[in-house]
Amino acid sequence: MNVNEIEIPVPWGIVAGKTWGNEDNSKILLIPGIGDNVESFNALVPLLPPHFCYVAVDLPGHGISSHFPQNVNLNIWDYILAIRLVIGFLKEEPIILMGHSFGGCVLTVYAQFYPNQVSKLILIDSNYYPLKREVFRITFKAYMEGSSELLTSLSAKQRQTFRYNEGLNKSNGKRLLGNVTPKSADELYKRNIVEVGADMYQSRIDPRLKYLTYIFITDVCFFNIFKSGPSTCPTLSIIALDAKHPHYPGKGLAGAMEQINPNYVCKFVRGDHYIHMHSPEIIVPLIIHFLLLKCSL
Repeated sequence: MNVNEIEIPVPWGIVAGKTWGNEDNSKILLIPGIGDNVESFNALVPLLPPHFCYVAVDLPGHGISSHFPQNVNLNIWDYILAIRLVIGFLKEEPIILMGHSFGGCVLTVYAQFYPNQVSKLILIDSNYYPLKREVFRITFKAYMEGSSELLTSLSAKQRQTFRYNEGLNKSNGKRLLGNVTPKSADELYKRNIVEVGADMYQSRIDPRLKYLTYIFITDVCFFNIFKSGPSTCPTLSIIALDAKHPHYPGKGLAGAMEQINPNYVCKFVRGDHYIHMHSPEIIVPLIIHFLLLKCSL
């Protein structure tokens, strides 16, 4: 496949991305998770059908994409707006969407808002991540207090510099859901840093991502919201059984989603949260079958 870098203009700068394949073909938009970038799809995309054009983008504040305007907290709605602008630029509606982790969460909400503009949705170890009731209050409060402290200190903070290997080891070790392989870590890291001197670098990643506001709702609230405004497009949700998600409702949530959306199917596979990077061959047959379906599931 041909691989090209792209830049999509947005009001606050650019959304950077990468395409695989012939750009005249039907497009599939790929969205990575928090802290990751387009390089997270390097192992997966070459194994997928070549008659599509795969477009992955760095979410704002990731990789080479511009940051959102400063001095405000980030939330999921900002990223839904960014996705809307990217899809408008691609001029492909309805479009197939594929997201990993937080990227899939954003796309799930987008598909609820624009059900007629999404032809298929593929989620890789991703969903809303509603919180269990017993941890809802303490989690939300911690995010708000941390965000407030971060925003008031950002203007006074100096951007840290570091040597290449020092930053690489630190970035991989900070992952909440497990480390990625050395090869994947290096590919992701290179796109997330900028050289400022001889073997001296700074991170491109927006520090506000540490306290990005997800959709903070309980599992019960989530079910009510999804029932009243479901995403109705054919959806393939791939859940990695070896991923360690804190407070995630798991199989119960997947079963409820299948009941609400008759075109929703959930497949459980052995693998960790980064299965699309570590073991893409496990999920490729599921994705190919889903992409080539001519009708609803």
